[in-house]
Parts: sequence; structure tokens; C-alpha cells
Amino acid sequence: MKMKEFSAKVNIPETTIRYYISNGIFIPERYTENYMGRKNYDFTENDVAQLKRIALLRKYDFSMKDIKDLAEGKTAVTEILQSKITAFEKKVESEKESLTVLQSALQNHPTDSDSLCELLNNPIIEQSPIPNIDDSSAYKPMYYRAKKAVKIALITIIVLLVLHFFLIPFAIRSIGKNVGGNIEEVHVHFVSSEIHSQEEIDNAIQSVMKYFALNYKGCTLTDIEYAGDDWTKAEASSREREIKNTIVLVSTFETGPVQWDAFEVNSTYSYWSWCLKKIAGKWVVVNYGYG
Repeated sequence: MKMKEFSAKVNIPETTIRYYISNGIFIPERYTENYMGRKNYDFTENDVAQLKRIALLRKYDFSMKDIKDLAEGKTAVTEILQSKITAFEKKVESEKESLTVLQSALQNHPTDSDSLCELLNNPIIEQSPIPNIDDSSAYKPMYYRAKKAVKIALITIIVLLVLHFFLIPFAIRSIGKNVGGNIEEVHVHFVSSEIHSQEEIDNAIQSVMKYFALNYKGCTLTDIEYAGDDWTKAEASSREREIKNTIVLVSTFETGPVQWDAFEVNSTYSYWSWCLKKIAGKWVVVNYGYG
């Protein structure tokens, strides 16, 4: 079965499936590879069973490394299981503390937000991290800044085209086709990180969007997200860079009806990776492609 049918059968998004494949915790039985190195998978019922097992472990917060170690027999099952139990016990204790504080506050009958916050003051709770924010709101300011930049760029291009029309009457035929990539339809997905702050991830995504808008002629960026800590660590290790100066993003984009570079026309490229390096305090795209 093809990716779309397989995704529906296991009830897991295509991007998540490709993420598991790229991290080596899910290896489909059958696939073909085209001249660009892109793999086309033909999934089997064994693949369905394998992915459902992986998804079950992920729902219990087993890490990519845990799942790899289990599959390869590198670590005893009981050892990994005990580590997960310890982690959950700590989480439960933290939640019990929060529940006790909330119950105590209710008994004191707060009348407004100020009196409520006074009752909720607790040194243990204050040390805990702030919950992850909604996946869309964090990117709205960045999205509209990028959208405004694209509009300004398009106006500039139109002005240049008009000037060329009057100065070089016949040059207009060779200008203005596939002038850049479209980022107005992009959807940014939230992925948390223990390595990078949300601001760092936002800045890296914005750098990729600007790079795409300037260089991917006739293509439309539809999805982008942080590739996860495991992939970023692997990239930093392979390049012998500091982890804090390395970040990996993944995206999906569509090509247009006009041939550009080596991309196929009217095609969708899923899980296209972007490797960025921090140079002089800014994220710079240094590599991109599959794998």
C-alpha cells in the first residue's frame, strides 16, 4: 500500500511516519528509489504492526533512543521500563503538589486574579517549566512579518518589470517567470525542544522561509517544523559542531507546472530537511535535502 493509504490505516500523519523512518526506528520492508534518491515505499501488513508498536511506545513517552535500543537489544527491557517508571513517578509527584496547592487556594475563596496568585505562590511549582504554548499563536507575528516582506519583494519586482518594459521592450518576455518561492500558505507546526528555546526555533524557521522565498522558484512551502532533538544531535555530531549552534528543520513543499532545477513538476516533496548553523548570532542555511 502507498503512503496515503498506510497513513490512514495506522492513523498517523505522513510527516510523523517519515520522521520515524529518517530516525531509523521504523524501516519499511519494501521500497524503490528514484534517480534523486527519493524513496517510494510499498507498505505491508508487517509494517502496519511494526508502526503500531512504535506508536504505542511513543505514547508512553519512550524516546527514539529507547525504541532503537529495544529493537537492537542494546538495553534490557526491564532497565528501560524502570527508567520510564521513575520519570512518571516524578511527574505524578509534581502534579500532586499542584493539585494540593489548587485545592488549598479554593478553600480560601479568592475573589480576583491577584488574590488567586498570592494563594498559588509555591517554590516547587515556580521551579517547574511553563507549558508549551499553542502551536499557531507562537508563529503569528513571524508569519505576518514574512508575509509583509514577500509583498514588498513582489511590489519591487513589478516595478522592475515595468521599467524593463519601457527601457527594453522585448526583455519583458524573459522576466517574471517563477521569480521565487511562495510562503504565504505555510503552516508551522509546534515541536518542543530541550536544546533550543522557542525563540531560537522561530528564528531558524524564519531564516528558512526567507531562503525558500528567494531561491525556490515556482514552489510553494506548505508545512515546516523543528525536526526534533535527536535529529539535531545527530547532525551536530556528524558535522562536529556544538549542538547549541546546530538546528534541523523539516518541511513539505509543492513544485509548480514549470521545471526548475532537478525537481519534478507538479509534485509534492515531503520531509525535506534544512540544516542550519548559527553564524554571528544568526541562523544560516548550510544544507538541505532528503536525509
